[in-house]
Amino acid sequence: MANKKKQAQALYGNQQTSSSAPPVPSSNPPTAAFVLLLIGGIIIMLFGFVAVLGASLISSLPTNAAVSGAPIINATEQAQLQASSGAIAAEGALGIVCGIVIIIASIMVHRQSKIKTWSIVALVFSLVSIFGGAGLIIGFVLALIGSVLGIMHK
Repeated sequence: MANKKKQAQALYGNQQTSSSAPPVPSSNPPTAAFVLLLIGGIIIMLFGFVAVLGASLISSLPTNAAVSGAPIINATEQAQLQASSGAIAAEGALGIVCGIVIIIASIMVHRQSKIKTWSIVALVFSLVSIFGGAGLIIGFVLALIGSVLGIMHK
């Protein structure tokens, strides 16, 4: 037993190891991962806002002419329009949520707080953002590359 303790002291010095000690930031933060995640998250979030705004504009289209009272579109077309605008709004909301989570993950990666964990979170939400428009694919690709860089960071 004493022999193992001496070996451990020789290997690690007289330092006390503690699992509750905060992680020490490395001298080389994953800057590229941070920038790509931040830009990708912003793009995904912005296009989510655009989708929600577009859906609200589509749903507010008039169904009849103001002067003549004649219907511009019939009731079936109006119902289809309302349903499609609801789907577009849901996709936009998903894009907004994914964008916000990716932005938060990029900040946590930059702070070097559990880099791999937050990079995996960003990876999952960038994949989920495909269903929310993915920021016209540009935001998705940037967030995907940034999360992979964060996962590969040493």
